[in-house]
Amino acid sequence: LTDVGTSISQDGAWPLYASLHSSKASVLCWVNFPAHSAPSQTTSNQAMWFETAGANGHFYPNGFTLLTNELNLTVARYAPAARGVAVLPNTNYTAQIFGGNLAASLSENIIINANNTVVSSVPNTNKLTMTINSAQGTFSGSFVSPVHAGATVFKGVLLPDYDMGFGYFLGTNQGGGILIQP
Repeated sequence: LTDVGTSISQDGAWPLYASLHSSKASVLCWVNFPAHSAPSQTTSNQAMWFETAGANGHFYPNGFTLLTNELNLTVARYAPAARGVAVLPNTNYTAQIFGGNLAASLSENIIINANNTVVSSVPNTNKLTMTINSAQGTFSGSFVSPVHAGATVFKGVLLPDYDMGFGYFLGTNQGGGILIQP
């Protein structure tokens, strides 16, 4: 996420800077990564997220500044799975889609094959599609909701140590999430 060539310090601290909306918004904080012996951990730290007026007029036309002590992050090392090995340890999962102007959460059963291909179970009411990038531990896809016209795109990350995936999508004027779990 950084574009200034930073690295993790010997103590595991890393300065997170993400430029958003064509450099009209930013997120800044320090992230503390787990010790080399720990594969993952949850960490909290103070973060600042700010957006100038007009940066993304659809959601926050007047901009905002958010300083919070409650930025909870799950940080984990990711080692790509060997070829022919699924990123997540199980096969059967549920994709729960929530927020983002949905009147109620949506749920689809999915199967993640050994080659990291995702198959939605029948009847696939929400026309869920998902692709896994096993080299990076990310997923992306789309679904059709009863609220939005057309497909809604989502993106996320997989956490093999937790046997889960977390992601986001944007509704008409609210953000939403997607949770992949057994």
